[in-house]
Amino acid sequence: MISIVPRNPYVIGRPIDDNDQYLFWGRRSLFRFIEHNLKNKTKVMIVYGQRRIGKSSLLRHIPTSVDLDSFSFVPFDLESYSHKSLGEVLEELAIEILDSLELDSPEIPLPDPIALDNDPSLFYKQFLPQVYQRLGNQKLALLLDEFETLNSPDNHQDNNLLYHHLFPYLKSLVSRQDNLYLILCVEQESKDLPNLLRIFKDAPTQEIGLLDQQTTQELITKPAAGLLTYEPAAIQAIYQLSSGHPYFTQVLCFAIFSRARELEQWQITPEDVENSVDQALENASAGLLGIRAGLSIPERVVFSAFAEADNLVKNSSKNSSDQPLQPFSDELTSLPTASPLNPPILGDFNSRTPQSWGARGAKLAVSLLENYGVIPTTSLIKAPDQLAERGFLDKNKSKVTIEFIRRWLIKRYPLQQEILELEKIDQDQTNPIYQQATTQDQQGEITKALGLYEQVLELNPN
Repeated sequence: MISIVPRNPYVIGRPIDDNDQYLFWGRRSLFRFIEHNLKNKTKVMIVYGQRRIGKSSLLRHIPTSVDLDSFSFVPFDLESYSHKSLGEVLEELAIEILDSLELDSPEIPLPDPIALDNDPSLFYKQFLPQVYQRLGNQKLALLLDEFETLNSPDNHQDNNLLYHHLFPYLKSLVSRQDNLYLILCVEQESKDLPNLLRIFKDAPTQEIGLLDQQTTQELITKPAAGLLTYEPAAIQAIYQLSSGHPYFTQVLCFAIFSRARELEQWQITPEDVENSVDQALENASAGLLGIRAGLSIPERVVFSAFAEADNLVKNSSKNSSDQPLQPFSDELTSLPTASPLNPPILGDFNSRTPQSWGARGAKLAVSLLENYGVIPTTSLIKAPDQLAERGFLDKNKSKVTIEFIRRWLIKRYPLQQEILELEKIDQDQTNPIYQQATTQDQQGEITKALGLYEQVLELNPN
């Protein structure tokens, strides 16, 4: 028995930095991608991935994970600068460069933010040459993170000028500076990604994806080596829940360790994993809400439909995806029919959905939506493709990729609840018409009111 109560070795809620090397596993192919392109003098690279996939952790480990002594790396997080001017951001970048490289700022005077606003070229004409002189033969690589915060909804129009000017400025910057390189990290869901790809159209890109099973096993077992002993079936159970997503793997292991410490049971079984899921879901709520916040209302509805359809698949005695829908007829007929809050079905949902909706899981999702009286609008029909592109559905668009997320959706955002959100689509257009229709109805103008109600349903049939 372990006599001293050990600290939980797993980390959640913050990026993993150099002090936690034992918690950072995998990403070798990404580091080789970066190393190869830097050696070949590729000036700009773009890496992207889902929220919580480990983008910031990856950037923090580039300096110690690539074999390039000829480069100095400077990380710069843009999260705090959504309401700053371009000159202020460049001043902060200059400060970060001096701090990261441990250069003495009195010898390299910082550029004035007002002067930089008036003439941004001062950054590369006056400041950077002094930095290069101190670096000698080394090149400078800027690791830029959190671009999406510059395009946050609460930004004022003046602040959006930064968003519109920063990317072109960066392109101009690297084209003028032989010793300057950029590695840009952006969320896969971000509106910035298409803009980056358009402006830096020749830049190589690489996705930060899920970890493979072997790397996930290392992430599970190595941090708690000497403390926890995982049965092989327990490791498999964690992998089936997280699908190799590093954040959800850490969250699960954090909850498993906390439970083991409380019970003083250090041998981890599949039952221990299952008994830790609810606490892990609670611990991950902020991250899960962040992922959901990046989805549109139609995507959220379809996501919950697939999550609920997976329940029917998992509860079925026949697991082959080639089986027809018939075995689930009992479950489907037991579900609620069209909600009074939704209009009756105006057509067959199945007849309006493309073949690309996948096999049995997708057919079940369609049947569930149809059973609730949902009208197949264009945005709903496109949602599975969009969810699959982001990795939330598998490539066949037949099931939710990550079981951990699916369980959270079932628990927190069941389909019947999510469908009510469809009423909020295009409210800026439908609400004025609806209010006008209500007024006409109260005044006895029934025909006019019905015409206006029909306009509302044309804009949003759900």
